[in-house]
Amino acid sequence: MVLLQECKRSAVMVLALLAVVAMVAAACTADDSDAPTAAPPAPVVVQQGPSALQQTGIWVDGAGSVTAEPDVANLSFGVEAHADTVAPARAEAASAMDAVIASLRGNGVADRDIQTSYFSIEPITVYEEGRSGERTPKIVGYRVANYATATVREVGNVGSIIDDAAEAGGDAIRINGIGFSVDDPRPLEVEARKLALEDAAAKAEQIASVMNVTLGEPIYVSQQGGSPAVFRAAVPEAMFASDAATSISAGEQEISIWVQVVFAIE
Repeated sequence: MVLLQECKRSAVMVLALLAVVAMVAAACTADDSDAPTAAPPAPVVVQQGPSALQQTGIWVDGAGSVTAEPDVANLSFGVEAHADTVAPARAEAASAMDAVIASLRGNGVADRDIQTSYFSIEPITVYEEGRSGERTPKIVGYRVANYATATVREVGNVGSIIDDAAEAGGDAIRINGIGFSVDDPRPLEVEARKLALEDAAAKAEQIASVMNVTLGEPIYVSQQGGSPAVFRAAVPEAMFASDAATSISAGEQEISIWVQVVFAIE
């Protein structure tokens, strides 16, 4: 009898233990279902542009150029004066520059086209050698420089404008150079760009014909070139030593544009 009761008690304890184990297992299963899953790999982004096209299409270059006569001259000029002290050097430079500016105005150069580019007052220094051989700096005078630029919109008058400016400035005048440009190059750039694109298209058509493939639409275009740099020419001061008029030739300027075009192959 006692043995039977002990067996029943043991069976109850075993069943209780199994129930606890089952509850723990269920809880673990629930925790696992709530755990975050691993993030999917990031998608691969395919970059678009010329680098992605290096192995496809027909790549060609095109060039287009147009020439035009410059309609603007850019004159770089100035005055310099020297004296033992600053005051007379500054006064001489100011007087010379006023005369040059008046000459430019008298030749039709507008005030808005005259701009100061440089002004300085500097000592003139020499080095004297002493008895022991050392060199000591000594100020022997002062130099005043005043430089400007002028835009001349009547290119045919540049020579006479330079002559009048040189006469007005006297020995103080300095002419650093002259440059020529096209005031509005945009219409010329349009024409040069058209020629460059036509050149590229013709090359692509030839390549497609020779390779026996069908030429598709352009899928990439880039451009280089455009407005030309101002052409500058020095004007030697020796020109002003004689009574002969200064001759200035503007010549022609070339505006060039280069393009690179990629055409698809159908």
